[in-house]
Amino acid sequence: MNSIPELAEARKALTAGARLRGLTKAAEVLRHRLSSGPRAAAFWAFDLATFPYPTRFGLWGCAAGFARISPYLLLLHRMHAVRFADRDGTPRTLVMNPSDIDAAMAAPFFDTLIRRYGRTLSVRMLSTRFGRAEDQLRAAGLDPRTVDYITFDHLHVQDLRPLLGDRGIYPRAKLLVQRSEWQSVFDLHPVQRHWYVPNGCDGIPEDRVVQIEGDVDLGGGVALVFTPGHTVGNQTLVVHTEAGIFCVAENGVSADCYSPTRSSIGGLARHAKHYGLEVILNANTVQGSEEQYTSMLLERTIAGRSARNPDFYNVCPSSELTRWALSPGTAPTFSHGRIRVGPIAGAVP
Repeated sequence: MNSIPELAEARKALTAGARLRGLTKAAEVLRHRLSSGPRAAAFWAFDLATFPYPTRFGLWGCAAGFARISPYLLLLHRMHAVRFADRDGTPRTLVMNPSDIDAAMAAPFFDTLIRRYGRTLSVRMLSTRFGRAEDQLRAAGLDPRTVDYITFDHLHVQDLRPLLGDRGIYPRAKLLVQRSEWQSVFDLHPVQRHWYVPNGCDGIPEDRVVQIEGDVDLGGGVALVFTPGHTVGNQTLVVHTEAGIFCVAENGVSADCYSPTRSSIGGLARHAKHYGLEVILNANTVQGSEEQYTSMLLERTIAGRSARNPDFYNVCPSSELTRWALSPGTAPTFSHGRIRVGPIAGAVP
């Protein structure tokens, strides 16, 4: 694992404005290098579950008209799997966000929903499950026992014990996590506690955790880029594929949030134009808004524009806004959906 030199110098800037300008410029250089380099063999997305999410958080309080009717949006949480050859040519499998949905319900955010609306309404009627992460991997031809790395954009609502604990689902996988994120989980600030599963990272063997600091190039067209703001240790998966460069991120909940002036969601375009904003934050936490804004510009610059719709960028929200009858006016203008690039099973060329 190597650092990413294009971004290192820009991160040293003393002011938020200088970091924004420097990182955006550096992201263009990084994108050019990645585009001319090796590609991952496969990049797939798997639907895990939908869940209600406060509208004021997902759309940063910008919603207007019909989009403001419902207090909740519907987000679709996805897992992404990547097959690639590292710098030594060794075949690797990385899985991002293989969340245990049942265990996630212990996070105070979900626990409060269940207490307020009851388990039948909040779990069975307001959400849909599409199958456990490990079962979907097996169905696609990937054995969870052979996964090399698992990672998460951040550790909100994650319980790692069923994944990496004794007799865990991924017995050989290493967890790739930002050091700042890992350390913060064990000493949470009150504004963050609502989003973390109590004791969800306790007892994970130290040799299963790789604490990284900043940007890491994994080789083979795959990288983890440090994108703080949503949490102190937020990170973004970057994958160069035959279909282009993709970023998997949680800083925004929709492609609309990375191109708000092109959005048909009520209020987004008007709010962005009025305040001169280029992105709309996923704002359930507020302690790092400036950094989160910069991180979103970094993500969309690395990813570049979508070949399917150039008004939008190849940034795939790990929990993506989806159409919902109970939340009129919030249907995304553009959605990345379940991406399937390359053969996810079999040998890595």
